[in-house]
Amino acid sequence: MLATLCRVGFVYDSCMATKTISIEIDVYDKLRRLKETPGESFSQVLRRVLAAPKVVTGADIVKLIKEGSIPKLLSDEELDHLEAEQQRELDVARAQSERKAG
Repeated sequence: MLATLCRVGFVYDSCMATKTISIEIDVYDKLRRLKETPGESFSQVLRRVLAAPKVVTGADIVKLIKEGSIPKLLSDEELDHLEAEQQRELDVARAQSERKAG
């Protein structure tokens, strides 16, 4: 019977095995906002987001978000905080480098 249901497309699109997970409401809301179309499934959203390019620094993340290369998961305030923290870390590293050279 399952094979029949799969052929007519009744049980999901590809009859792949599924897992049920529990997530907190705030995570659900973020996941829902990541949907690019009303028909996009949460599995498709997660597959797309998890396939995002790997980044190394906070500055890389901010740059990719601003370019639209990865979904915006953070608020503007959180992005501003990341940028400020990255700048602070650069300033500290620069000062340490100058002390060593001086």
